[in-house]
Amino acid sequence: GSGSGEWAAAKALHDPSTALLAVESRCDRAASIIKRSVLDDVHNLCVAHGAAANVLGSLRPGSVSCIHANFPEPPSQTCVETDMPHMLSAECFSSAALALKPGGRFIVVSDNEAFSRYLAEDVPEGFDTVKLPSYRQVAAGVYVGAPSAEIGWPSQGDSYFDRLWRRGVSRHSATADRYVMCWERNGAAVGAVPERHDDVVVVEKKRKSSKGLKNLLKKKRKRRKKASE
Repeated sequence: GSGSGEWAAAKALHDPSTALLAVESRCDRAASIIKRSVLDDVHNLCVAHGAAANVLGSLRPGSVSCIHANFPEPPSQTCVETDMPHMLSAECFSSAALALKPGGRFIVVSDNEAFSRYLAEDVPEGFDTVKLPSYRQVAAGVYVGAPSAEIGWPSQGDSYFDRLWRRGVSRHSATADRYVMCWERNGAAVGAVPERHDDVVVVEKKRKSSKGLKNLLKKKRKRRKKASE
């Protein structure tokens, strides 16, 4: 979900010896990333137009060192239920586990505490939670603090969503905190990525607040408790 590529270009310039792949599902934004990389004279950034799960699934297994997902929008901001199409799906994490090398990391930075807690409730298959000593832990696997070099954040990294957060215009975002989750690929074998079904019925989009996310989190916990009984 690279947007217009500002963060990706900054990361590429910050780490010139590293090859980066920016993945974006919208064609116009993917084109913007290419234009930005040309204007910024970036030579180590490639752009892939497509869904994150599909792109990750097409990469050579064990060829990726780190995956960044910055400010993913909570699904309940635009969808009624959390099982609606969303970038950070079970399929995406399965593809990520196959693409990452052992010890490779999947890092998520969010401005929404409820969504972060929801994500961290279940550690993705094939991953272990990484402790971040320089951050304050607010829940299991959820840390608060400014993005830093510890999680591979470039010194000049910026993005559209980053600026929205600083302006405080988003209803669902925290006004001062950033929530960080970091998972590391372990040695466990991960099965094949499940087949993707495109016959998903999308209902009328509605806006929901963080309160709605918290209620969904409670329902998720009840389902897990019931399943374990």
